[in-house]
Amino acid sequence: MSVSVHYRIKELIEQTREAFEIFSSSDHVNSDYAEFAAMSLEEFRTALGAPDLTDGQLVKMLRKGRNKYRKGTTKDRWPMFLAGYVTNKAKGNDKTLRARDSWAGR
Repeated sequence: MSVSVHYRIKELIEQTREAFEIFSSSDHVNSDYAEFAAMSLEEFRTALGAPDLTDGQLVKMLRKGRNKYRKGTTKDRWPMFLAGYVTNKAKGNDKTLRARDSWAGR
């Protein structure tokens, strides 16, 4: 996975998180961060080079990444961890994630 793709996804996550926090603090939001971020689906598709990525797939990846992060197996900041998780999942590198997670637990 290209480092530039990872950092572009990290930037998108930071931007959408900031927008979500602003939006949710000023209005009642009937969605979570993942659903909100999926409104930027086209930007995620472009950055990942995944034109067939659906909003449902993106939401699922973001939620699963959030849950893995909450388990506390990483020292990375949330946007950096989530960017790595999403880029690996989008490119089908699940084995890489499992190996990294198993080593992090030791």
